[in-house]
Amino acid sequence: MTYILVLIKSCVFSQQILAYCLYDDVTDVDGNVRRVRVRSSYADIAEDCWKGFGRKMIIIIQLIYVTAVATLYLELSGFILVETFPQAGISELGWTLLSTILVLPTIFLRTLTRISWSSMLAVMAVSTMFGSVLAYSIYEMKKEGWEFTLDHRVTIESFTTCCGVLLFNFEASFAIAGVEESMRDRSKFARMVNLSYVFCTFFLLLYSIPPYIAFGDNTKEFITYNLPNNAIHTIVSLLLVVKALFTYPLFFFFIIDNIHLLNLSFLPPCYGEARKHFPPVWAMIFRVVIVLFCLFLAVVVPHFSKFMGFIGSLVSPWMSFICPCAFYLILKRHELGKSEIIINLVIIIIASLICVVFSILSFRELVRTFQSD
Repeated sequence: MTYILVLIKSCVFSQQILAYCLYDDVTDVDGNVRRVRVRSSYADIAEDCWKGFGRKMIIIIQLIYVTAVATLYLELSGFILVETFPQAGISELGWTLLSTILVLPTIFLRTLTRISWSSMLAVMAVSTMFGSVLAYSIYEMKKEGWEFTLDHRVTIESFTTCCGVLLFNFEASFAIAGVEESMRDRSKFARMVNLSYVFCTFFLLLYSIPPYIAFGDNTKEFITYNLPNNAIHTIVSLLLVVKALFTYPLFFFFIIDNIHLLNLSFLPPCYGEARKHFPPVWAMIFRVVIVLFCLFLAVVVPHFSKFMGFIGSLVSPWMSFICPCAFYLILKRHELGKSEIIINLVIIIIASLICVVFSILSFRELVRTFQSD
């Protein structure tokens, strides 16, 4: 719990200073100093700090993250469906292939407006699933009585994997600039970030603690596996799959957008003359290749949570802590007091150590799981 609280506080701090880096103080002709938004994205901040490579570095890190999320959604669908419908005689690979076919029309989506409809359906599905799992967990607690014990042996590798999963789930820095820009009253950004993290943490705890109290050390990796093998189990599992498949288009869009922002000379533009126009044929073929690449990763990665933990340990410390604090020190160095400089340096050092140590240990756990499979 202490780790979660420290993580939340650090995330809130880093997201707020990242948003602050979007602005510079400008003196007008009357001598008045006002804050002006001179940067529009995380990549713009990086480029102003590290000329020549900052933009590409941030875009590549974001690309790794969104590709991992898209891959995990395909992998999640295969895991859930093979356990839900064992009588179908379809392997996990077969279900993953089927899930990929279902998301293939994603290649035709060109704007966030259309993607927002699929995201809305995903939110509805996960909300219903959340309520169903919570209700069943409370029912089991009342029926059997409950006793909170922790008999499961925790290894350093499993601990780092869990921490990586938390880092993965709390990663939001790639969306901060866009969210701040869309706010009607940007002065309330700090309050919005605080409330968002409190809200997310509350529901994550509400979703995790009752099931563990109800099922103890028998709690499965996916809580749907703990549900009785009946219609409830099937419905909740399908809702989880629906959530994964309808969220996939959003992250696929981010993949295309980040590749487009890299402006690679050997790749023609990923879009048509305008975002709303239909992309050229080569772009459609390239999008299919990206979907197939996500499928390839989903097939070769042996374990959902282990892979999530590894990506979280590798990417999130950079995106959420190291880069925001480093950029803040560079851009606002003339405005900071000694205490603020020390706080940011401490965060950078600790986050760097976490990135190195947790990445190595979570990768070892991933390899161990792959070998055992």
